[in-house]
Formats: sequence, C-alpha cells, structure tokens
Amino acid sequence: SASLGDLNAAITAANNAGADIISMSYGAREFSSENTYGSVFTRANTCYVASSGDTAAVVEFPSCHPSVLSVGGTTLTLDVNGNRASETSWNGGGCGYSQYISKPQYQNGITNLVGTQRACADLSFVANPATGVYVYYSGSWYGVGGTSVSAPCISGFLALCNQLRVANSKAKLSTIASSSVCFQTFCYQTISKNPTTYAANFYDITSGVDGNQTAGSGYDLPTGLGSPIGNQLATTISNL
Repeated sequence: SASLGDLNAAITAANNAGADIISMSYGAREFSSENTYGSVFTRANTCYVASSGDTAAVVEFPSCHPSVLSVGGTTLTLDVNGNRASETSWNGGGCGYSQYISKPQYQNGITNLVGTQRACADLSFVANPATGVYVYYSGSWYGVGGTSVSAPCISGFLALCNQLRVANSKAKLSTIASSSVCFQTFCYQTISKNPTTYAANFYDITSGVDGNQTAGSGYDLPTGLGSPIGNQLATTISNL
C-alpha cells in the first residue's frame, strides 16, 4: 500500500537484499514524527534517493531526511539537435526548509542556505512533464515528468558513479551524513565551495520560480546545487 509503514518494509527488504541504491518516488507532507520513519536509512555504502515532491515549495518526507538525497525538478529545453538549450526551475517541485529536521553537517557553510533546518532540494534534474522524458508502454509513447522522474534518473547516475569508483578501487557511495563517502558531502563541501570545480560539475540553474521560491546563483531551494554535468561529475566523484 501507500502507507509509510509498508513503504518502509519495502526499503528494509531492499536493504536486506543488498541494494546499494534505493530510489523512492513518493512522499508525504511533513509530520512531527517523521524522523521515526528514518530508521531504515542506515545501511552502509547505500544511497537513498527521493523525489522532492510535486507540490510547489512544499517540503516532503522522506526527501527531507538527512540520510536521503533530495532531488528537485527543472524545465529542460533542447534544440532541434537534442542538445541542451536552456534549463530553469520547474514551478511544481517540492522545496524549502524542514520544520522538524535540523541542518545536516554537509549543508554547513553553504552560501544562500540560512537558518538551522534541513534544506531541500540537494540537486535537480528534468521534471517538468512538458519537457520530461518519454516512456514506451503497450505500443505507445508517453511523455512523463515530475520529480518521480528526476529521482530515478539521478539514481541511475549514482549507479554509474559507483561503477567508476569500484573500477578505481574506491568504496561505493552513501547518502548517510556521517559517512566518509557521503555523496552530499562531496557535492556541497568539496565541489560547490570551489567556484571552478563547481562550474565544471554542475549546471547552476539561475532562473525560474517554484511557488514562493526563486532560483538564483549557487545553491537555491528549488534546484539545490543545480543539475549534474553527468560525465564530468561522475569522473570527479569516482576519484574522491
């Protein structure tokens, strides 16, 4: 069912089966006891990835949990040759500051990130259904979107990062804040604080609105650190 108890049982089953990336395209508006449901996000060298939600400027659980990578959404426009032409914030993604979860250590010292609470999203990927992805089902193509698309796309990207890390004799990634191989720590603290490295690894989404939030230079709530420049970020992460 769609109950958090049953969904947690599914995550536990994935943990027990040895999954090292678990993608979660679901969410619920925050509630005071949400942290008790985060006890499943504890397996070492595992990435927990969640959609930030499809309600503009609203924070959702499990995206807001500190051991989960929160993936927001963008509007991605391509040219006639299929190349990236422009990318803005999607006015439909969940984002904001958590009411109940404190700022994780990987978000410390980040410009534009204020207060003491967990901020969402961490990064972003195409989600606007009008510019989303196509799925072939039962003989027909369908255009789909939402952060339920962006989160599994980023999960696939993390699988490629892990493949490269293993080839480089490195440990697989984690999204647990205290881990020495925490993906968010790499992105926030190692990459984004160096302007040259940041520009080489992320498309900084600097325009567009999401409810009452606006995209801008550097970190912003609707798009986080921005959209990954996939080949470059994967290479960078594989060597950290």
